[in-house]
Amino acid sequence: MIVVVTKADLVNERSEQTMDKVLCDVRRFCLQNGAALVYATTKNRKNTQLLAKYIVHRAYGLPFTTSAQMIDRDTIFVPAGWDSEKKIEIVRSNITEIDVLEPNREKVNVVKEPEVIAEDTQVFLARFADMLAKDSATNGQKKVDEAGATASDSPLASFFSNLLKDKPQSTRTAAPVSEEQQQAQIEKIFQKSDETDSAA
Repeated sequence: MIVVVTKADLVNERSEQTMDKVLCDVRRFCLQNGAALVYATTKNRKNTQLLAKYIVHRAYGLPFTTSAQMIDRDTIFVPAGWDSEKKIEIVRSNITEIDVLEPNREKVNVVKEPEVIAEDTQVFLARFADMLAKDSATNGQKKVDEAGATASDSPLASFFSNLLKDKPQSTRTAAPVSEEQQQAQIEKIFQKSDETDSAA
């Protein structure tokens, strides 16, 4: 692991005490994690070549002969394994204005979210279709039950419900009439109309 502090040219804009405090904290972090520390800036191209060579050295095992650089504040380079608590204490002893806080030694428990395994699309769709079918069947029964419950609640609803129920209906239908009977009825109608006309 390599810790890279970028925009290192801004180090000169801060007080030495503040930057020493930051340097101590970052170096202690790197020491605990076995990381290298590089202050780099692309503005002046300081330490960018050094960083590239160090990455190649760590990745491919090529020779690297540059030693640690601690003199110039914007080009600090601390290779992994070079630093120690005693070396950090030297810088820390120069800090007088700022209270140096001990870093928190407690490890924060990071709660990892359980890994979600996605199921096959077709399996999901089949399961979803089954759920919809069950849900629609259940909702249909509930609607019928609710309709029955509301029908018995009020007398008016009960009346209309009884009208709508399937009952054998007795409808009056006229018996089939023969042509002779029709003729006889027509003659009666004409006779009555003739009698009313003659009486008048």
